Amino acid sequence: MIAEFRTYRCAAADLDRLVARLRAAAVPVLTDLGAEVIGPWTRIRPEGGELRYVVHWRDAAHQEQSWLEFARDSRWIEARRSPIAITIDRDVWSV
Repeated sequence: MIAEFRTYRCAAADLDRLVARLRAAAVPVLTDLGAEVIGPWTRIRPEGGELRYVVHWRDAAHQEQSWLEFARDSRWIEARRSPIAITIDRDVWSV
């Protein structure tokens, strides 16, 4: 199993929209692709908002193929039409 720890940083004013987009669009798509999403967790820091969540994948091939399919999914494409300025960090660990 692969655990992908994802951290998104945005303006504090955009954090609620980012969480809503994750829950409404990203989580359903990832779930349909066979991933398990844990979280999200949020916090406000002096430099802005932060959202973290974990995605569990069967293996590295599942992770790679699913992110390709995720990027092409019409639900995700529609959700991204309302842009939110973010930076993304990720760490991938084997379980």
